[in-house]
This record gives sequence, C-alpha cells and structure tokens, in this order.
Amino acid sequence: MQASGIAISIFYFVGVSALVFHFANGLWTAAITWGFTISRPAQKRWGVVCAGLGAALMLMAWASVIGFATLDYDKARAIEESMLSGEEYPAELHDETHAETAAVEHDNTDG
Repeated sequence: MQASGIAISIFYFVGVSALVFHFANGLWTAAITWGFTISRPAQKRWGVVCAGLGAALMLMAWASVIGFATLDYDKARAIEESMLSGEEYPAELHDETHAETAAVEHDNTDG
C-alpha cells in the first residue's frame, strides 16, 4: 500500500471512530435531556445499552476500514470486470473460490 493510502486509511479510521463515539454518546445524552432516563440507575442501564451499540458499530466500522486497507486491487478488478461483462469468475478465481467453499463445507460436516 502506498503512503497516501495508509494516511487516508488512518484518517478514515480515526474519523469513523469519532463518529461512532459521538453517535453513542449523543444517544445517551439525548435520553437524559429529554427526560427518558431521569434516575441514576436508568442512566446507568441506558449507558450500558449505548456502550454496547457503540462497541458493535465500532467493530463493524473498523472491520470495513481494515477490509478496504488490505484489499487485493488486482483480484477485485478482475472480479468486477468479469461481473460487468456477464461472465463467470476467471478460472483461477473460480478455482480458489471452489477450494475455499469445499474446505468450509468439509469443516462443517466434521462436527
């Protein structure tokens, strides 16, 4: 990956993290401001819900950033071009996909 790609990925990672925190914290604060969670125990329970939602969203966001940062551009372009042309996957990609699927199916039948 080029230096600019790493910098953009880090910037996106920090930005998405800040966005998710702002969203979860905003939900918690809005419930207090609007009078939905008046007591301390209610605020604590709602805080746990907001923290759980924030953690789940954060993990999904980080997974997407890592997925795009580690993307094999040549393989992705080959798949995209084959899909746009209406063809099946190129032979080498089809063989890899078939081998991965067979391995997963074999693992699922063992247990």
